[in-house]
Amino acid sequence: MNQISPERLTEELVAKALRTTGLGRPARYLPSTASTNLIAHEIARKGANHGTLVITDYQTHGRGRLERKWLSPPGEDLLFSLILRPAETPAQAFQITATTSLAVAHAIRRETGLDAYIKWPNDVYLRDKKVSGILTELGISGTRLAYAVTGIGINVNSDPTLHHHLRDIATSLRRETGGPVDRLSLLTACLEQLEQFYEMLKGRGFAALKIMWDALSLIKDRQITITTGDAMHQGVAESVDDDGTLIMREQNGTKSRFVYGDVSLGLRGQG
Repeated sequence: MNQISPERLTEELVAKALRTTGLGRPARYLPSTASTNLIAHEIARKGANHGTLVITDYQTHGRGRLERKWLSPPGEDLLFSLILRPAETPAQAFQITATTSLAVAHAIRRETGLDAYIKWPNDVYLRDKKVSGILTELGISGTRLAYAVTGIGINVNSDPTLHHHLRDIATSLRRETGGPVDRLSLLTACLEQLEQFYEMLKGRGFAALKIMWDALSLIKDRQITITTGDAMHQGVAESVDDDGTLIMREQNGTKSRFVYGDVSLGLRGQG
């Protein structure tokens, strides 16, 4: 049976290391839990403050987008959720995801020197492999956005290649740098970057952040295949609207808009 690493990211450690003014305060640490997003929803509904952090060393039922499982061994990666109480409408949820993915990519670059890029709609990649995923979920009261929970998973010191189905599609910071990466330093970097970018989003709108997001886009102006259900579309990724809609120029020259889908680089079925 796997044991939790003794290097636990407890409330005391996090509070001592944080240099933010709001995000990550307060912090709630759980040695293990089903899902940090589930706990964050529970305490958000009870009135937990904006910026509250829920962090764990092990998730038994970690979730990604489209209810996919997020696998991570105990004590090796970063698994955390933040409660945000934005003024945005539910239709602007993508902006929270984009702001978070931008913060994670910048934090990884800052702490490791690796070239992290963002893959629409919610992943962070190193070269052609996923290293982080963001899952934003909303709490709605009537037509009002009561709160948002943004869950972040980063493969820090684990080895995803031990899982045969992840071998060709996922990586970790340790695999890419060749040595262990300090989880606490990376966590504080993520929170500092997210606080900075979130304040920009509130004060100046999404336009400034979108320029930065586009600059780190893995797919912008590249040939892609996007799969939605049983349909497959091929073309060039052009841009992303403020609501997260992906605009793609298909091979016949027409432009299509996608609100969801799985994106792969290159055109399938071509030599």
